[in-house]
Amino acid sequence: MILALGTSASQDFVAFKAIESELKKRKKEIILFKQDLCLNNEIISYKFSENGSFVPLINIEGKNYDIGSFEGAINLHPMLPRELLGFSKISLRQFIWKQFYEMRRGVWMILKDKKWLNDPFSAEMAENKVFQLVAAQKVGLTIPATLISSSPSDVKNFYLKCGGLMINKILSTSPILDKVTFTHLVDECDIDDNLSILISPAIFQPLIKKEYELRITIVGNKLFSTKINSQENLATSIDWRVHPVKKKSSIQMEPTLIPLELEVKILNLMRLLNLNYGAVDMIVTPQGDYVFLEINPSGQWYFIQENTRCNDIASAIADFLC
Repeated sequence: MILALGTSASQDFVAFKAIESELKKRKKEIILFKQDLCLNNEIISYKFSENGSFVPLINIEGKNYDIGSFEGAINLHPMLPRELLGFSKISLRQFIWKQFYEMRRGVWMILKDKKWLNDPFSAEMAENKVFQLVAAQKVGLTIPATLISSSPSDVKNFYLKCGGLMINKILSTSPILDKVTFTHLVDECDIDDNLSILISPAIFQPLIKKEYELRITIVGNKLFSTKINSQENLATSIDWRVHPVKKKSSIQMEPTLIPLELEVKILNLMRLLNLNYGAVDMIVTPQGDYVFLEINPSGQWYFIQENTRCNDIASAIADFLC
């Protein structure tokens, strides 16, 4: 049996059901631990006794499972419920999140020798934007000129170097419930706000002209490249995620091919980061250059499958887990 760590939220659940359907065809079973139902008895427990016994249990839909008995696992964005993430006091919210995070890390340790999509420790390291940009350079991928800093003077100098056309991206996802921070164009008011720069290190890059964008989903050695026509709408020209992707999106997406040389570099990046799953975001310029932006070790994939009417990604995940 395969263990999936996720939530009951629609995005995670439909992705899980797609994987479950493919695994059933292969006579494999998968079960979803829904972290957001921790107040409704979906709980992890570690039981130690004086005589040296250790029993790690995970309760899913009223039934206890020995964590060590799972033959593989997949991470599907486990999140705490609104009741726990909704506290107005940030320190309390972060404290609660950390306790549940450490409980999940116990699962990582117990299943560390089993097949994971991805190995959680490698995925956590690969989330770091500095680490992944260095790795991308090592495998020969083209990246934008980049400044990652909280120095007002460095940011201002880089802004001038970019000719006033500079974008800002966050270093990590927001801990604030229902808060998504999109990539945005920096204006002069932002540059003059020294305090905002000082208290929040961020990624700064020049605004690159795009012909279109790519989302390249990698499962094992299989690549699924999707062309995203983000430039057809001004609202999505800087960050196509501004468009909702939970349901069928009006932004046009279509399967596409990328050069073999680029495929090789991306697979080399995956090996360097010790990942077997990833979602790479790239820009294709009007001149036909491919520019690497980032890799998300736990990037969403179901919206790609839904919008391109192709279930190959779920099938590839099932093949990998078998």
